[in-house]
Amino acid sequence: DSFKDQMLKHPNLKNILKTPFYLASAIILLKEDGSLPENSGKIVKKFIEFIFKREKVDKLDAYFNSEKIKCCLRFLAFKIHSDFGTNSGMKENKVVLYFVKSLREMMYEYDPSYVLRICNELGILNREQNMIYFSHQNYLDYFLGEYWEFNDINPLSNA
Repeated sequence: DSFKDQMLKHPNLKNILKTPFYLASAIILLKEDGSLPENSGKIVKKFIEFIFKREKVDKLDAYFNSEKIKCCLRFLAFKIHSDFGTNSGMKENKVVLYFVKSLREMMYEYDPSYVLRICNELGILNREQNMIYFSHQNYLDYFLGEYWEFNDINPLSNA
């Protein structure tokens, strides 16, 4: 389907794609498989799946493990949201400690420094001096939602 076909199929995309983040992601996804998800959350999810697949398959990175990386990013998103309420930087050593904790809780053995490096290379995390933060609020929101879903948490309940 063409871009125009996708817009006709999902009319709400017109407003979503006014945002540069979503427009850039949508262009890459359309080039990849010719289709677009119908909402912003699904665009982020599909885009992350695309960049993870590209890293694993196209770049032949045998060490890349999307589940272990997602484990780290989910926990980091939760901690940033809990501590700051929005996308805010954390000191690199604290981020690495959170990665170690999240990996240990899942009984995964994986290099947290690799996670930090690869997420920086993929553009999910940014590093400025000694501070690490999600490169876009939409990434934080996505991984926070993943954390809530993974841990069976309803953020809207009072319980």
